[in-house]
Amino acid sequence: MITKRNFALGGLLIGAVLAAWFFHRSSIKRLQDENRSLREQVAELQSSSNRQKRSGGLRLPVPRLQGTGTRTQAEAADAKAAELAAQFQVPKLSIEQVEKFLAGNQRSAASLVAAFRTSGESDFLTEAMQKYPNDPQVAFEALFHGNLAPEERRKWIDSFKQSDPDNPLANYLAAQDYFKSGQGDLAVGELEAASRKSAFNDLTLNRMQFNEEAYRANGFSEAQSRSAAMFQLDLPLLKEMKSLGENMVDLARSYREAGDFASSEAAVAMAVNLGEQYRNSGNALLVHQMLGFDIEQSALNVLDPASPFGPDG
Repeated sequence: MITKRNFALGGLLIGAVLAAWFFHRSSIKRLQDENRSLREQVAELQSSSNRQKRSGGLRLPVPRLQGTGTRTQAEAADAKAAELAAQFQVPKLSIEQVEKFLAGNQRSAASLVAAFRTSGESDFLTEAMQKYPNDPQVAFEALFHGNLAPEERRKWIDSFKQSDPDNPLANYLAAQDYFKSGQGDLAVGELEAASRKSAFNDLTLNRMQFNEEAYRANGFSEAQSRSAAMFQLDLPLLKEMKSLGENMVDLARSYREAGDFASSEAAVAMAVNLGEQYRNSGNALLVHQMLGFDIEQSALNVLDPASPFGPDG
């Protein structure tokens, strides 16, 4: 059984992991202070974005991306995070334990992927992918843990879009895939599609809830189940969205370098929108808020503070 002392230690370690991984250069106080001065700029960006949409969106083909030079630092932070995470391990559930949990949930899509997460047995994810190819939670796990070939990944992203049509998350994942493969024009199309959707949900709380139920079904106390579910849950999307934010900032900067200021401002507006969605979503854990602030700050730094901006100059 996990002791309170272990959970307390785990909390400290997980906090250090997340801070080192994504935001080692930032502090919440700095972000909150700076955020107060950004709100009027955000409103102007949204107005600019609306005008840009009416004129046909971002100009294609996209200019060559300039690159931010920050990814090496991110990789170093990842290595440090892995080292810290290794010092605290939440026990995995046995196959017998997760089978008991599955029986009580009729082997639903959400329970199967929770069984995979809490046991580490890939057969449960495989079963979920076979039985529930049109479930967004299954699509999420498949995309991050299914060892998919590129063409299979494309199919699962399309399935995600169809099963959760008002959620822009699948479009963001598609855009990031296209950025990685150097297909900037296709990435822009996905970003524009994402900007027209408002029901953002990165599924963090859904995933955590079913992990908690799996532990509770096997004799863990309420507090232990909640703590184990939180510490056990991986958050691969945070790293992916941080990288997407960097690519969107690269895009805005590249448009600006090419002299296309309207497209640059529209790209900044899209990046700010991504940051706001993370800060304001129902899944807004502390790390989500920090990610949102970081994306917004980086995007607004593209703008020239000495140049007129917005409809009123």
